[in-house]
Amino acid sequence: MTVESVTCRCLQNIHVAMKNFHVLFWLGIMLKNLYRRWLGVLSGSSELEVWHSLDRFGKIRWHVYDFSSGRSAYLNSEAEVRRWLDERYYQ
Repeated sequence: MTVESVTCRCLQNIHVAMKNFHVLFWLGIMLKNLYRRWLGVLSGSSELEVWHSLDRFGKIRWHVYDFSSGRSAYLNSEAEVRRWLDERYYQ
């Protein structure tokens, strides 16, 4: 067994681990969003919900959900959230 083969095997293992982490990360976000929607439906809420999270690179991602229309968006900045809200109220 050479150093190159060990290094290659280690890199392959790291790649698989990162791929699995990415899948689990997005699965967690999807389940959290589904749970929020489910709570909104059960409570009969017609309010907006806005929250933020960090993506796998540490960048803030904004999430908005309108229970009354079922519309949602994943945005990159507060300015985009404001535009989305303006569109909701002025359509």
